[in-house]
Amino acid sequence: MGDNVDKRLTDRDVQLFFDAAEKLREAAERDGEKAREATVALASFVTKMNANLQKLEDGVRHNINSSAETTANRAAELLSVKFQQANDAAKTATEQYQKAAKNLNFRSWCYILGTQFILILVFIASILYLIPSLDEVQQRRAELSSLNEQIHNSRLKWAFCEEGKKCFRTDERENGGGPYRDKQDGGTWRVPWKE
Repeated sequence: MGDNVDKRLTDRDVQLFFDAAEKLREAAERDGEKAREATVALASFVTKMNANLQKLEDGVRHNINSSAETTANRAAELLSVKFQQANDAAKTATEQYQKAAKNLNFRSWCYILGTQFILILVFIASILYLIPSLDEVQQRRAELSSLNEQIHNSRLKWAFCEEGKKCFRTDERENGGGPYRDKQDGGTWRVPWKE
């Protein structure tokens, strides 16, 4: 059936074919022109976008660098302020320490000298009150000498008696074995032993 179809082309068919081809060519040409315009517009847009992106990138980079520099400067200023405060605090502490050391040295010297002064006063007072004067020493020596002379002239004999006590020997044979009594004050007298 397909072989039996009449394949004759008429002028009209050819004319229609060429008209359609012309319209397609014109449409393609118009579309090509529009495509070129769109391509040029797109290229212009891409160029503008690249320029804007470059400007934006440069601005962001500048802002970041500026911000970093500002932050670094601010941090440096804060560190400088903190170091200055630390230096001031250290200087104040040093001054207070030196003042305390000076006061401590002064107080220490006062305590040491005061203690020595008090010890000297106690020593002098003990010398004045506890050690007898030369007159008293001479008087006591005279009394001691007198007592020693009395002891040597008497017949008194000292010895250790019961329980390690020091005793002297007496003679109460003439008084009936008892001590002699003073009638005025009631004192007792003993007579040393006679041989």
